[in-house]
Amino acid sequence: QDIMTMSLKSAKNAVIWCMAYMKRPSVGFEKRAGCVIPHYVGPATLLRHSLPARFSKPLNFAELIRVSLTHSERDSIKHSTMIMPVRTAEAVWQGDLLNGEGKVTVLDEHVPYSFASRFEDSAGTNPEELLAAGHAGCVSMALSNELAKAGYTPNRVHTVAGVHLVKVEGGIAISQIDLTIEADVPGIDESTFQELAEGVKSNCPVSKLFQGTNITLAATLQSG
Repeated sequence: QDIMTMSLKSAKNAVIWCMAYMKRPSVGFEKRAGCVIPHYVGPATLLRHSLPARFSKPLNFAELIRVSLTHSERDSIKHSTMIMPVRTAEAVWQGDLLNGEGKVTVLDEHVPYSFASRFEDSAGTNPEELLAAGHAGCVSMALSNELAKAGYTPNRVHTVAGVHLVKVEGGIAISQIDLTIEADVPGIDESTFQELAEGVKSNCPVSKLFQGTNITLAATLQSG
């Protein structure tokens, strides 16, 4: 179906199917998910021929979405077509386990780590500390989001994650993660806060990564 001559009703279907395919400029006539897009119509501009008379000028893509989809449909498409970036970090280890040394690269910073920094109490980082940082960051963000969705704007959410590395038969393993949350959330009651915190403990993306590991939670609602 030529997107220039479609009706308002068919515009809704076209938007749904074309949303994910209109993130790069058109070259010639391209067929994307059943929609034919002329070369002079870029990703932000669609020409209108048979839409209602009030749309006598060219419509950009945002306007077409606005007039043809409901608010809930727009939100659904926005989230379903969102492309998440792939996050990367690097690690190099040189030498044997006991006497060797390594560096972890995060945000262009080279942080040293060693056997002693992982299994003893020496300077440097270790994999468990980096996992704890990621988990704490994820929980703080996720809980802030859940609070906002419930109608509460947090002033501060502070999370500490403690990762337990223990000896097990055949090697070592992460046995438990302790989450300690302190939050300043005006207007919320204790029961609602604990319910939201408990949900985040189980459902934030990093918690899901640790399925099968015991995760404990101590959440404190601060006053003032």
